[in-house]
Amino acid sequence: MKNLFTLLIAMVLTSSIIAQAPQKMSYQCVVRNGSGNLLANQTVGLSISILQGSSSGTAVYQETYNPKPLTNANGLLNIEIGSGVASIGTFASIDWSTGLYYLKTETDPAGGTDYTINGVIQLLSVPYSIYSAKAGNGLNLATNPVSGDILFYNGTSWQLLSKGINGQTLRLDNGLPNWGEPGYALPLITTSQLSNIQPTSATSGGIVVSTGFSNITAKGVCWATTQNPTTDNSKTNEGPGIGTFTSTLTNLLPNTTYYMRAYAINSAGTAYGNQVVSSTAGNDPSLTTKAVTNILETTAIAGGTIISDGGAAITERGVVYGTALDPTVYDKKIASGSGLGTYSIPLTILVPNTLYYVRAYAINSRGTFYGNNETFTTADAYYAGFESGIPTGWTGMWSASADVPYEGFYCLKSVNPGDSIVFYRTIISPTGGQVSFVHRSDDGWPTQSMAMQFYIDNILQTNIGDEAWTVKTFTITSGTHKFKFRNNGGGYTNNVMYIDYFICPK
Repeated sequence: MKNLFTLLIAMVLTSSIIAQAPQKMSYQCVVRNGSGNLLANQTVGLSISILQGSSSGTAVYQETYNPKPLTNANGLLNIEIGSGVASIGTFASIDWSTGLYYLKTETDPAGGTDYTINGVIQLLSVPYSIYSAKAGNGLNLATNPVSGDILFYNGTSWQLLSKGINGQTLRLDNGLPNWGEPGYALPLITTSQLSNIQPTSATSGGIVVSTGFSNITAKGVCWATTQNPTTDNSKTNEGPGIGTFTSTLTNLLPNTTYYMRAYAINSAGTAYGNQVVSSTAGNDPSLTTKAVTNILETTAIAGGTIISDGGAAITERGVVYGTALDPTVYDKKIASGSGLGTYSIPLTILVPNTLYYVRAYAINSRGTFYGNNETFTTADAYYAGFESGIPTGWTGMWSASADVPYEGFYCLKSVNPGDSIVFYRTIISPTGGQVSFVHRSDDGWPTQSMAMQFYIDNILQTNIGDEAWTVKTFTITSGTHKFKFRNNGGGYTNNVMYIDYFICPK
């Protein structure tokens, strides 16, 4: 590629430096063709570009010239960059304070736009008047300073504080310089921590510690979802005066982080307290309890539906039930997974002919929540729970015990081999039904095994060895039947066995 051979490049102001710097700079070069011959007294086509960052960087400004520039008898070309016909950007908008800049020249010796001679050089300096008009010592001030103005840094950029008027005093307002009336200062105020945080409201406040030598005309709390809220944001107004005050923040959004500052206003202006950050609570989960179905003497099916989680994931759900209104997780509880949706749960070991209350429940990071109460009554049957001792009609050597009841506070217990307890029941249902009870045995020695025997009408139904509480069920016909539990012994160190929760049809 042919090159533009420049013997001289000079960049100077086109006029003297005055209040408004000219947005041009002079450019001189000697133009030769590809054979090295001077192009004297010749009109040339010329394109000038200002590239940012590197010699192949983006053009932030580009211009051509009309009329075409003319070389002199020595092949010298004189132009003013910034005075041509701009095709990219404006010369005045170039921010000379941001990085490196390069000058690219493209020349057509024939005076057209078929640029065959090209060159790129780095601009190692920029005329001070042009740089300072745009960059101003790198401060990028919105206006030019005048006599009496004060320059200060607000934490992110340099700012100008215009000169005050005679008699005003310079003071610090919220950590920044400002002009105030003689003898007046901003109030001193602190912000209280948030309390009583709800999904859409919370309680805050503050303490006006000092008035700043002028009356407090208004005070309160301002808040926003961005830092350093002001009275232009949402706010309360707790009236004039000094001292402690409380504010209720309303119309908040659930599960949202807010920034709050107490404020106080006097003749000097508005002062703000320390910033407090907190998040509102989420909405309560929405859930309902399903109607109970498949109700029998000792079993039923309950459940619920978790409709929404209130903004915090449901980590556990299920049902609670009991014989009193509004059961909680401290009553009987059965869990059924997590998350949203509908679920069903079988209830077992219920007491026959008993009114129960059941509620769905859901747990998330905000707490435990309940659905509506549903009620059901179990079907009627004979029930022996031993809460009042040995039932009427039961005879033998077993006794009521509070050792390890399966449900309630008492169960039936035997410790001596050969002990038995006998009772009779008449089943009037023509189809009979099922007899059930729960059993537990422990002989105190892992390699030995004892046996609890259960008889119906003197016929052995089962020998039961060591086990934790386990439900046993047997089919029964209508009519009068004799039932017997017997401690068959066999234990190595003891022969303890328990019976609880005996159920049979009426």
